[in-house]
Amino acid sequence: MDELETVVTRWREVGFDATVVTDPRATIRAPLDTDSPMAPLVPIASAALTPLPAFSLETGLPHISVDLPSTFTSGQEADDKARGARPELEIQGLLGEGGMGRVFVARQRSLDREVAIKTLRDRASPNDRRALVAEGAVTGYLEHPSIIPVHALGVHADGRPVLVMKRVDGVSWHDLLRDSSHPAWEGWAGTPGDRLPGHLEILMHVCNAAHYAHSRGIVHLDIKPQNVLIGRFGDVYLADFGIAHRIVAAATARICGTPAYMAPEMATGDEVDARTDVYLLGATLHEVLTGKSRHVGDHIAAVMFDAVTSPAFAYAATVPTDLAALANRSTAKDRDERPKTAALFRTALADHLRHKTSRALVKSATDRIAKLRAPLGGDGGERDVHDARDESRETELLLAEARFALAQAFEQWPENPEAKKAEVALEAHLSARRARSAELEKIARLLDPRVAARQRIYAIGGMAIVTSAMLANALGQGLRHIPEPRWLFRASFLPCIVVIPLTLAFRRQLSASTINKQAAFLLWAGSYSICISRALDLRAGTAGPAMLVHDSMIAAALAAFAAATLPRWVWASFAFFVTSAVVGTLDPALAHVAFNVAVGGALMLGVLFAREKMRS
Repeated sequence: MDELETVVTRWREVGFDATVVTDPRATIRAPLDTDSPMAPLVPIASAALTPLPAFSLETGLPHISVDLPSTFTSGQEADDKARGARPELEIQGLLGEGGMGRVFVARQRSLDREVAIKTLRDRASPNDRRALVAEGAVTGYLEHPSIIPVHALGVHADGRPVLVMKRVDGVSWHDLLRDSSHPAWEGWAGTPGDRLPGHLEILMHVCNAAHYAHSRGIVHLDIKPQNVLIGRFGDVYLADFGIAHRIVAAATARICGTPAYMAPEMATGDEVDARTDVYLLGATLHEVLTGKSRHVGDHIAAVMFDAVTSPAFAYAATVPTDLAALANRSTAKDRDERPKTAALFRTALADHLRHKTSRALVKSATDRIAKLRAPLGGDGGERDVHDARDESRETELLLAEARFALAQAFEQWPENPEAKKAEVALEAHLSARRARSAELEKIARLLDPRVAARQRIYAIGGMAIVTSAMLANALGQGLRHIPEPRWLFRASFLPCIVVIPLTLAFRRQLSASTINKQAAFLLWAGSYSICISRALDLRAGTAGPAMLVHDSMIAAALAAFAAATLPRWVWASFAFFVTSAVVGTLDPALAHVAFNVAVGGALMLGVLFAREKMRS
């Protein structure tokens, strides 16, 4: 048997029919009789509890003189009217009405004040009459600043019970939840954009009333915003004790309460205690945080099954974590997991309000940490030095503000868990930032043309000397001298022989930066590519001028490849070699001189660039 079948079976056992209830926010009132363990007026043998007065219609309640509107006139009323007697309580108007009763505002003549009168409709059932008497007895038994004072409990001349109470000039909390700009918000904490502090203050008053009732052995069982009245002067009242119970170690065997809020044990008719009211406080907090009832469903049975299972709720990230945790803990299915008393629930709310400033500081810090994590510099395009400096200043300012906010948050609340979490996030970001800075410094050093520029000059200069010697030799044989292919092949070994000791001698310095590595690669690649190309040309029987044109084309290709990563002067080398190839093609007799001039020019550009960067 699954959990739903178990619940339905339980409902059958206690005689509850979910089909007769239509509104999940309306109170289910179980029938009362003198033999029922539900009845709050049943005498309880406990020295710890003062017995409630056993008022009932049968034992005789005092007559209350009030001119209640009625569809019939009793004999007593007729006699009073005949004598011209004026009632003590004169009805001024209707304040509200529900399924079984009505609440009037009346003027009490003897004390010249307005009072509220709760009574029943003319043809109310005996159960409704007993329920109103029970409510009056319980409410009058509980004297607390946040429980509406009862002035009198009696019967009208027509036999209807009459409950005379203080008239509360205000609105229900439900109205304030639906309207953040309601005039009744005046004097309460918060703003129209954030009424949470005011709601929590109201809920703390309700906690006080519930805790007092528990201390007197009474559980309310219907705590919800509709049953909380807010006066004009900061007064808060927990009203409607119509289904309140004595706290007894026995199952109620009846289902009562408001489905949208009720605790699991209420939805199954099991034993109730103070922790049941704590659940209702948590369900009310849930509505404050979300604007919706704790239990929802397509029909009453679904709503009540949600009450029975009471799964934990996933609150939005905007809900304070401590309040979300309190709401879930208070509405736990297992009552042992809930706060044990309404006072402890209230303490948790007070702690939240007391730590509000600390949380605001953490919010300020986390906002700045989020900005620190975001990429700076707009769209990531090229930025000048001034942009980089502005970004650096902004980063330092955000970092300083985040650290200061967290320090202030810890000073006000050393155990603030959100501050600890933000501190960990900030340190993680700073650690990542330091690692990134170290990586960028390494990359910057590898790309810095000033690093080991002197050694680069020596290596390139050495190759330039060799090339100059080869150029001098070519000029010594005549400007238009065409060298033999075999001689060109043997001459290609000289640069290869020279580049080996040069790169070995300066290997540490040449590996210190990317530019040096690339320069060394070009020396090796150029020297050995030309040597291999000449070997292939010699085997193919290519003439000397054509071999030199091939050499120029190889060098031009290497220069073009290097220009993508090396400084722009490499494009000038590319131009040298392209010119050499064109000259050698148009006038083969000048190919030798043109190639050596191009090589020498490219190497001298490298030396001049390295010297310039070494000075800067």
